[in-house]
Amino acid sequence: MRPLGTGMPHKGEDHMKAILPQGFMQMGMSLHRDFDQIAADAESLKNPKHTLKQLSNSMGKCVACHASYQIRVTTPSTRSQSKTIRHNH
Repeated sequence: MRPLGTGMPHKGEDHMKAILPQGFMQMGMSLHRDFDQIAADAESLKNPKHTLKQLSNSMGKCVACHASYQIRVTTPSTRSQSKTIRHNH
């Protein structure tokens, strides 16, 4: 979990802060802090059930973020309408 902690976003997201919504950035940093805590607790507590519960709670943030923030690209169709292209993982 440490590679996903608060040190991770500083490797490449700084240039994105100007264009990404503030709520997106706050949610992302909250998730990175969660990963730091999960790693620390996993090392100190050595309790897999606790770690899995923390991970499950954090994954809720992933779901909320993916539901709230999406990039939709519109392209003109042959009938001069536009269609939305969604990328689902």
